[in-house]
Amino acid sequence: MTKRSAVKYIACKTSRDFDKLVAVGELPLPVPTPFGERWDRQDLDAYVDGLKGARRADWRSRSKLYAPEAH
Repeated sequence: MTKRSAVKYIACKTSRDFDKLVAVGELPLPVPTPFGERWDRQDLDAYVDGLKGARRADWRSRSKLYAPEAH
């Protein structure tokens, strides 16, 4: 799906927020196609599924952006 569709699909507030999640590796990279970059729905579903449950560690602990050393 297009970036615009992917942003809406995962209910991301803005495409800029979506880009940040891709940049830090939280979201999958797009697949290059002859028609432009596209995101795989199953990859996006896996991301959302990973957000479920209390056993999942806070994603910020794995992010360079939120690492304690960055502050």
